[in-house]
Amino acid sequence: MADISLDGDANVSAGASLAPPAPPAPPAPPRSPSFSVRSNSPGSRSGGAPHPSSKLTLTSQFWVEIQGVREALFKECSGLQIATATEQIKEGGLNGYVHQLPTRSTQSNVTLKRGMVVSDDIYTWYSEVLRNTIKRKTVTIYVYSNSGLAEGKPLVTWTLLDALPVKYVAPSFKSDESAVAVDSVEFVYGELKRS
Repeated sequence: MADISLDGDANVSAGASLAPPAPPAPPAPPRSPSFSVRSNSPGSRSGGAPHPSSKLTLTSQFWVEIQGVREALFKECSGLQIATATEQIKEGGLNGYVHQLPTRSTQSNVTLKRGMVVSDDIYTWYSEVLRNTIKRKTVTIYVYSNSGLAEGKPLVTWTLLDALPVKYVAPSFKSDESAVAVDSVEFVYGELKRS
């Protein structure tokens, strides 16, 4: 049998078939890029760990104290608000600017709502106001962390100095529903402090 030389490098026997070259391997799929996200907010630390102060506070974690006596039955507190009025001073020759000078600040009345109770010291306090017996007291609203009272120390405290009840709203009653009876008391006060 004769040998056929191809390019002088390889000897192929006559009659042997030449196999076609193998197709190239398909390219590997592209790799998905990896990302690391880090917050630039003040409540974040380097490395992505949240700062303890970044925990959100729940509105349900609060406690009310009236003249040193804790009232645990309040379900809602609203009206913690201070607004400062301003006086406009228009300076002659300065047409594009108006001076805003702060004047008197006023506080909104604070409303506390709770389930109706039979023995109600707050309503007794308000009934004294109706008889022109003025007894001002200190009302304190404590706000705790999400874990409630377990940590002991409140996150924020609002104090109503020289508070006085000025409005009482009795619950509404309906024979076709079984909702909890809720009454509300509205307070005025001399000064609001936050600590």
